Amino acid sequence: MVRFDKGTTKALRHWLKENGFAVGLRLGKEWAFEPEENYITIPRIYDDESDFAFIRFLRSLGLNNDFDCITLSLLHELGHFETMHLFSEEEWENDALIKCVYEWNATDYEEYLFQYWNTATEYSANTWAVIAEAMLGRGDMEWK
Repeated sequence: MVRFDKGTTKALRHWLKENGFAVGLRLGKEWAFEPEENYITIPRIYDDESDFAFIRFLRSLGLNNDFDCITLSLLHELGHFETMHLFSEEEWENDALIKCVYEWNATDYEEYLFQYWNTATEYSANTWAVIAEAMLGRGDMEWK
């Protein structure tokens, strides 16, 4: 378990600004992107179980990189910011509703996550995150 604090958000805000991302960042309960407020939320207490499921999901798509969970989670939320222009407000709301329906009906948490990550807004954020992670790995984008 990792605890994020104000120092973490300050460092990440600096990295976002240095790399030209005009998105806000704050501490909260879970990883999230708030399109109406243009903010990424990172959890105060980071539990990586769902992120390990995320890596299993990406591997189910044929990706075999050695992904770092925290980096990938941040890049996924940043991917929402970078791809939000592709979706209407109605599409964002629809995917949020789908998330709730999947969550309510889920008997298996990982199965729920896999269904949710296949919604349009999530899939786009996932794709962007994987590409960005590859760029970080090649040095095309750096943690400054």
